[in-house]
Amino acid sequence: MFRNITLQIKIFWNNVKLNFPILFQFFNTISYIIGGHSYSLNDIENGILRANRKAIGALKKPFGKNDPRLAVALSEPEPKVHFGLVCGAKSCPPIKTYTPKVWKKCLTPVG
Repeated sequence: MFRNITLQIKIFWNNVKLNFPILFQFFNTISYIIGGHSYSLNDIENGILRANRKAIGALKKPFGKNDPRLAVALSEPEPKVHFGLVCGAKSCPPIKTYTPKVWKKCLTPVG
């Protein structure tokens, strides 16, 4: 879902020169209704997948203690999830889709 939303927003904003205010808007104000609740990219990344942790530079967690979306947040952050989340910036790897089988293989260190 995160990658799909990212791709859709990038296509819509194709010719927009990115700067901090634009990136803030990209991650925090554009949202989608999923399961009856509104989610921004920040909500998905930091609220759900990173167990309701504050984003870099944020003053508070994405979900308050009475927010119903807290019910879908992971109980502990999964460190590997960072490598699957790609915002599409030039400094990020290409946006890819992972199946559960491929995800484990691609994101588990070889030892």
